[in-house]
Amino acid sequence: MIPCSPAGSPRIRLVIDVAVVVGAGTIGAMTALAALAGGASRVILADVIGEKLALFAGNPAVTTVNVREQRLAEVVRDVTTGWGADVVFEASGNAKVYDELFDLLCPGGCAVLVGMPVDRVPLDVAAARLGGARDLTLQGNLDPALLFA
Repeated sequence: MIPCSPAGSPRIRLVIDVAVVVGAGTIGAMTALAALAGGASRVILADVIGEKLALFAGNPAVTTVNVREQRLAEVVRDVTTGWGADVVFEASGNAKVYDELFDLLCPGGCAVLVGMPVDRVPLDVAAARLGGARDLTLQGNLDPALLFA
């Protein structure tokens, strides 16, 4: 485990043991590889398309989850023996991910929002506190398109 800074932010320093990456497209795949390069001992990579996940089948540090067949929260609980992930990178842009986002995190964990949904997404803050993910950090990224609008 080594410290890393999600989304290039100097404000947040994490020690990542287990990272979850939701979305195995180009950005999610690169995020998974970056998490491993940054010192994560395990990455749980989730997607709905098995062909994307198959690209990581030979990597012993990556656990792939087809969310059409398995519940991601259950796999995270199994892999972390009930503790939860240190960081979750949401790279799919799918609004449904936010329903279980806090359930994936350990106490003090960090959710990094990389993929942005098209529409507004409600976040259940009470569930975050009651779900065990106390003192969590929610980190977003700035859309470069907004800089030139």
